[in-house]
Amino acid sequence: MSAPSEFLTPDEVAALTGHRARDAQIAWLNACGWPYFTNAARRPIIGRWYVRLRLAGITPTENGLRRASKEPNWEALE
Repeated sequence: MSAPSEFLTPDEVAALTGHRARDAQIAWLNACGWPYFTNAARRPIIGRWYVRLRLAGITPTENGLRRASKEPNWEALE
């Protein structure tokens, strides 16, 4: 059994976005704020670890990680 690639497969990108067409996948990724690169065939390339974090409710940012919170920001009330 081989280790999974660092990137999602084309089928996984289709499952994530709900679209098989490249342009529709890119439109969905842009609309939902998911970072990606494109390869020479202009197919979106998405990192597997990024997807795992996002689906766990954690958004990687330039300054670290931000957890999705269902709790109010009590400090904002002060």
